[in-house]
Amino acid sequence: MPPAERAAAAGRTSLGSLSTPMALAVGVVLLAALGSCAPGGLANLAPLADACAMAWPAALWLASACGAGRWLAVRCGWSALHAWPAAAATGACAIAAIDAAAGWAGLLSGPASQVWAMALVLPGIAALSWQLLADRLGARAPAGPEGHAHTRGVPSTPWWFAISIGIALPALVVAAASEPGVLWSTEFGAYDALSYHLTLPQEWHAGDRIATLGHCAYSGMPSWMEAAYLHIRALGGGRALGGSSWFVSAQMLHAALAVVAALCTGVAARHAMSGLDVGMRGAGAGNGPSASAGARTVPASGTGAAVTAGAVASVLVLGLPWLAVTGTLAYSESLMLCALAAATCLLMRGAGAHALSRRELVALSFLAVAAFGAKPSAAVLVGMPMLLCTMLLWRGRSAGARASDAAACITLAAALLAPWWMRNWLATGNPLFPFAEPLLGAGAWSAEQSARFTAAHAAPQGMSKWAALWQQWIAFGWGAPPTQGAAWRPLWSAMPLLAIVAVAWTMIRLARARMARTPDALCALLIVAQLVAWMVATHLQSRFLLPTVVPGAVLVALALARMPRVGHSALLAVALVAWSAQPAVAFLRDGRDPSVAALWIGAAHDLAGTTPEATAARDREADDPTRDRRTSPPPPANLVQAINALDPSSARVASVGLAATAWVRPDVALDWCSVWDRGAVAQGLAASDGDGSAAAKLLAAEGWTHLAIDQVMLDVWTKSGWIDPVLTPAALESLRAGRRVVWTGPQGALVSLEPERTR
Repeated sequence: MPPAERAAAAGRTSLGSLSTPMALAVGVVLLAALGSCAPGGLANLAPLADACAMAWPAALWLASACGAGRWLAVRCGWSALHAWPAAAATGACAIAAIDAAAGWAGLLSGPASQVWAMALVLPGIAALSWQLLADRLGARAPAGPEGHAHTRGVPSTPWWFAISIGIALPALVVAAASEPGVLWSTEFGAYDALSYHLTLPQEWHAGDRIATLGHCAYSGMPSWMEAAYLHIRALGGGRALGGSSWFVSAQMLHAALAVVAALCTGVAARHAMSGLDVGMRGAGAGNGPSASAGARTVPASGTGAAVTAGAVASVLVLGLPWLAVTGTLAYSESLMLCALAAATCLLMRGAGAHALSRRELVALSFLAVAAFGAKPSAAVLVGMPMLLCTMLLWRGRSAGARASDAAACITLAAALLAPWWMRNWLATGNPLFPFAEPLLGAGAWSAEQSARFTAAHAAPQGMSKWAALWQQWIAFGWGAPPTQGAAWRPLWSAMPLLAIVAVAWTMIRLARARMARTPDALCALLIVAQLVAWMVATHLQSRFLLPTVVPGAVLVALALARMPRVGHSALLAVALVAWSAQPAVAFLRDGRDPSVAALWIGAAHDLAGTTPEATAARDREADDPTRDRRTSPPPPANLVQAINALDPSSARVASVGLAATAWVRPDVALDWCSVWDRGAVAQGLAASDGDGSAAAKLLAAEGWTHLAIDQVMLDVWTKSGWIDPVLTPAALESLRAGRRVVWTGPQGALVSLEPERTR
């Protein structure tokens, strides 16, 4: 090695040895800065510590997933998934599948749920402990260089990788510690999380089992991520810690899975980079496994370029603002991304070897099912693109062998999804409810409800799909919003442009070399297939394109790592460190008030209006109605607080449009429904032909004492074309006319169903 290069390498080694302590220092400082940005300064760090401690059930769940995933990868011979991030992603899918089955069996509901919840995580934790101890003591041979980052001869990760992680993670932690419903202007007050992702686990935990509920169509989904939330709720007994709700534990789990998906994407990039030259040579050498008999032993993910590619890909995913938004809410995207990233590892490894074994086909089938189990839209955005790539590598086998492989994969998928389709079949007669209603039936839904659901989940009429792709992906958040008042933030950053350039560069290079079925070609195919599926089979929402970030990051990383000396480029290091700061910037700029973004950490009781002081004041006022009003509790700030202020022993509330149902006290009798279903209010209006006064009498006769109307959400439903036709403004106005108003505000009103007495 020339003296100059030797000196440069020595400098990089010295800097690399300092990168971890530097990253820890940067992370601690940034965590404290973000956590104390609300009024009160450093005093806010105590609630942040409580919120982090609230995540212990999520930590146990994730530790179990790591152990289970590594055990599966070793036992099943999935060498592409031996690395810890890939094993954790695979294990998360496996534990979520177990949770869905255990929840349907009733093990995660009722008084004994905490015992069963702990029993379900112990095997994975035991497997993790054994594997860590065995690796430490050298009791077994290494699973491969990709499983050991510091094996002799394997280059260490670049110094900027640890710094980037240290900058990106604090924003995810602080955002996940914030109570849902406050952050992220694009998410309508965390509507999806508070109306079903978190509400359903609460209802299932209080009930008998995971069930398809008549008032929430979303309970008919596979619900693997919601089953995981049910598991950690059962682990913690549904209790809060300090001022933090159990929602924080759910958000921390989802954020942790987002980090796992990012790191697993890096493993996929390492496999792709290591197998790229092998794949290109094999593409011209023939077809099938025989084209490269020893190819499977070549890609070891240990070269310097491979390590650089893995680090670049991980940082690109982890620093994406959209990942910070979706990852720090109790959504389902992170589990889907884990499944996709692990599947990409298998595809990249298979591309290097020019074929997939039957074991790998089974693994891909399992991961495709897991992606669908987390989010049904993954059937077209993850499953179909994976199938296209798999078909390119499914070569050199007889027709009989292919039929046998397909039968094994289909059987596995049906078995894994059995808790979903069987409970739907028993509850509605349609195993795929709420899908395929024209063929299999719509259960209790009317034809009008079925038509509304189908129309809402298709592309809007009259919208150009190419224009939608431009607005929702490439130009999202840049310039003026396409519609007045739309939440418009650059959450995609430059990722779409980088992906497009990488796809074009890959296609040109491969066309010139007349190569195909290489790792970069498969990544390009994945991205193109995902974009086409998004335009053809979805309702064109921006965050539905999030699966493109996995192959996009791998492809961009491959392009950068193949450039001469780019791994040691100071410009690349600066760019990636700056990229990793985007989640922190998004957090500070996207709260209700940028100066108090962390105000709601540990403020669950304040949001719900159930602080001990407010409760005591209301009790005193109820005991002594003549008490001086100046000492009365402050009026409720929103509809949920107004409902929570009612006497739970006598109040029974029928609601319409209510979105944040997860915040309603569990001891309050509440009737609510999703936008696609009909609750007591809609049923009353339908039975009385839209006569609100008659409907109010029907509701009172059924025992309902109050009516909660969320007018803001009703307006959103009306604008979107989702609203039930019986919920007309005239009908709702006549429903509340002449009734005593308990609370009113910009959000809506809470009225008593008893007629207002006149003196």
